[in-house]
Amino acid sequence: MIKVALLLSRFDMTGMTTNTIDLYHGLKHFSGEVDTYLIVGDSPQYRQRGVERFYNIFTSDDHFITYKSDLSTKPRSIATAWRVARLLRRGSFDLVHCESPYYTFIPKFCGIPFIATMHVTDIHPTFFYRRGTHVISISRETTDWAIKVCKHRAADVTMVPHGVSLRFAQPLSDDLKQSVCNQYSLPTDKVIISLVGSIEPRKGHDLLLKAVAALPISIRQAAHIIFVGSDKSPGKKSQHWLDSEIQKSGLPTSMITHIEFCDPYPIYQLSDIMTLPSRQEGFPLTVIEAMMARCAVVRTTSEGADIQINDGIDGFLFHIDDVAHFSQILARLITDKELRDTISIRAQQKAIDQFSETTMARNTLSVYRKILAPKITIPDL
Repeated sequence: MIKVALLLSRFDMTGMTTNTIDLYHGLKHFSGEVDTYLIVGDSPQYRQRGVERFYNIFTSDDHFITYKSDLSTKPRSIATAWRVARLLRRGSFDLVHCESPYYTFIPKFCGIPFIATMHVTDIHPTFFYRRGTHVISISRETTDWAIKVCKHRAADVTMVPHGVSLRFAQPLSDDLKQSVCNQYSLPTDKVIISLVGSIEPRKGHDLLLKAVAALPISIRQAAHIIFVGSDKSPGKKSQHWLDSEIQKSGLPTSMITHIEFCDPYPIYQLSDIMTLPSRQEGFPLTVIEAMMARCAVVRTTSEGADIQINDGIDGFLFHIDDVAHFSQILARLITDKELRDTISIRAQQKAIDQFSETTMARNTLSVYRKILAPKITIPDL
């Protein structure tokens, strides 16, 4: 039996949080081989609107451990690190899986074997990011980053694409769909185009607005845009940016709905098309969640695209900032329901087959077994 700690700095409005929770739940399917604990920082300022629910769902789980986290000053940051170190030492863990890469210095200090997940291509070797026994990458791009920038040996990097809960594949009843439409004043006679992601320029909200604005009026009037996500920037700079982009697009505000960060499941179920026009990503979970929910997905060729989407078969790809191509794809999907249905059915099957949380957990457990093979012997999966 392997005893593993999944270490996360805090729950927040990012895919790292969602992925960590999905991995934790996925590893529960292999409880005969791995005993998994989820260790997460907690403080009043972390429990923002929308994030509180993540903490609440684990209230009665004795494998969920929180620690007081305060990173506001250097002394308080040191105290936080010391609290985490004490938890890891007392837990007698065989392995620490750092979902927050810049916490790898803590198990390093404790002398406990550890690995990290390379979620994005902006991690750099520092005192806080230490190279562990192994690293899990989530895309070809993060694999290259781990080797070329973070200087891991190729043999010490394993790619395990993210997976998501099969709950996204469960259809929403007509009554609940109507309830959600009423809650957010959404039209029921339009083609719904969604973008689920934090409000920030790299996510490409402006590209979606420009692509829709470029559509012929007859096609544009058949669509409605939903943005789901919150602004994490100081002074709400990103929200001001989005408001400005909406105004510049010339689109009527009546055809755009903005919903703050929330569980996106019902929005996927209402969406006909889910877009992710990002300029930079890691392995965006929103794409897989939307595919699982039978949406026709359109995304850029940013990180993870080649693994997630087979262009024209189970989704559509366009090059970063290519608004003209993006607009052409949207025009086809808005006007051709049969195409939307064909693409979305294939997308859902692919997501179920390749990107479930159970598949992710199985592949992650294989990495644990590989690392700890000299110490621990467990049966093959």
